[in-house]
Parts: sequence; C-alpha cells; structure tokens
Amino acid sequence: GGQTCLFTQKAIMPQPPLPTPPSRPPPFLITSPLQLYRSPLTLLEVLRGLRVRMPCPVNSLDSLAPLVASLRTLSGWSEFTQTRLPHALQTFLALSETMVLDYTSSPPAPPQVLRSSYAMSIVRGVNGLADAVQPSKLSKSSVSSLAGRLGLPGWIVDVRHDASHNDLPSLDVLRLAAGHLLEFLRAQYVEVKIREIEDWRSYVVELCRLYRAREGGRGGKAEIAKA
Repeated sequence: GGQTCLFTQKAIMPQPPLPTPPSRPPPFLITSPLQLYRSPLTLLEVLRGLRVRMPCPVNSLDSLAPLVASLRTLSGWSEFTQTRLPHALQTFLALSETMVLDYTSSPPAPPQVLRSSYAMSIVRGVNGLADAVQPSKLSKSSVSSLAGRLGLPGWIVDVRHDASHNDLPSLDVLRLAAGHLLEFLRAQYVEVKIREIEDWRSYVVELCRLYRAREGGRGGKAEIAKA
C-alpha cells in the first residue's frame, strides 16, 4: 500500500526579493581611524562639511563652521592614528587650511607665506593625482597628459609647473588655481564618497525594513519592528 506522509505541507508565502547592494564596497570600516579618534562627527558629516565653499558671502568663521569642524577632524584623525589620509583628502585639507588662513586671519597673513603655502599644496596635489593614474613606472607619461585624462584644466598644470620650476605665480593666480582644484576634488572625490555612503545607508535600511517585516509576519519577533 501507499505510504502516509507524516508531515503536513504549509503554504509558503512568497518573500519580496532582497535589494541589490551598491556596486562598490562600503567606503568605511567598523574600526575606521575616524572612530578610533572618537570624533563627534561621522564620516558622512565630515564629507558634507567639505561642501562649504570659500570665500563665503559672510566673512566670518560662523559661515565656515562646518568646514572648519571637518578640517579639524581630518587633521586630528591623521595625527591621532598615524594614518595617512587618501591623497585627495590630504590635498583638500592643505588647500582649505590655507584658504581659511587667507580669508579669516586678522591681521592678514603675509602674502609670501600664502603664496608658498598655496604653491606647495597645488604642486603636491597635481603630482599626486597624476601619479595615481600613471599606467607604468617603466614608461612614464607627462603630468600634463595624465592630468588631462582626469579632466584637470591645463592652466592648473601650468601653474603647478611655474611653481615648481619658475618664479612663484601671483597670489591671485594661486587663489584661482586653488579654488578650481578644490572644486575638482569636491566633484570627483567628496561627492562620490557621499553618494557611496548614502547608497549603502539606504541599502542597510531597506534590509532592516525587510527583516522586520518578515519577523513581524511570523509573529515570533514582531517586537523587533518597534525597536
């Protein structure tokens, strides 16, 4: 005779598909230097603070507060952990600190000090960006061609060349180059990292929502949804 099934088949409710994770890995670690430094700011808050532009309509430190807080956090992060910041952030930090000094110091900082600081930051910044896309150590391309691949304006590369090999450019030219380089870093690094973090936050929030919905549907752990 036939065998009797000892198990009763329960209807399995279809579950919604899991969200697709972002294409790039999360730009942070649980034990990141920022957390080791015990900063009151999260990495996302630090990056958002770097959106503040100079010179501001209001010539005061109040209007620069988010930027100054982010710069102090990055500087402390690097010093406290002995960890080198990514080159883009190193350049952003150096240029921004010089601009804060330039626009807010009283009495005004000596022009030669500002020119030297701007020039050094621009030279190191452009060189580092070019090195990052250098295809091979054996056959090196020129800084100008590498910068062109990145989308850096050629005149900024010329300012870098003059600051390295000729007389220092004027303060007005260095200010202009620093502002354009900061805008480049904001668009190509800061905004990209902000989007990556926000994408991952949305992904994790959606995972939590699905988990709570499933547990609530089972009735066993519905209280989790209230947490």
